[in-house]
Amino acid sequence: MADVQMLGSGMQLVMSLVGFIVLLPISALILWVSGRIFKVGIPYVKALIPAAIIGVVGILISLPSVMMQNIAVSMGTGIINFLVGLALYLVLPKYIFNLEWKTGLLVGLVWFVLMIVVGLIVGMILGIIFLAVTLSGLA
Repeated sequence: MADVQMLGSGMQLVMSLVGFIVLLPISALILWVSGRIFKVGIPYVKALIPAAIIGVVGILISLPSVMMQNIAVSMGTGIINFLVGLALYLVLPKYIFNLEWKTGLLVGLVWFVLMIVVGLIVGMILGIIFLAVTLSGLA
């Protein structure tokens, strides 16, 4: 029987990168849909830019918790990641697509809320896959 322990730094980093790769096109699609809701023409390809920025910033902020494996560091970086991510979701549409503040904030807020829902679902699916791989001894 496999010994279940905390995932190593390498596996956590791989999970973060896989999550980023999976969520990047989905995030751009959700930003495009959010723009359509508010009648803002956001091209899908250009929507990849803010989605990539948020993903890369999120990975960079979470690196200390991956490397240190300390619960206090993980909680701190998680809170910082959430707040910085929220700020980026709210302001990037305004600046990248030259929107009015009200429209940019609304597009960003809808994008943020939808990404939380999608992120939870994708995170659960990826977590189950990585747990199965870890327990099977393939990792």
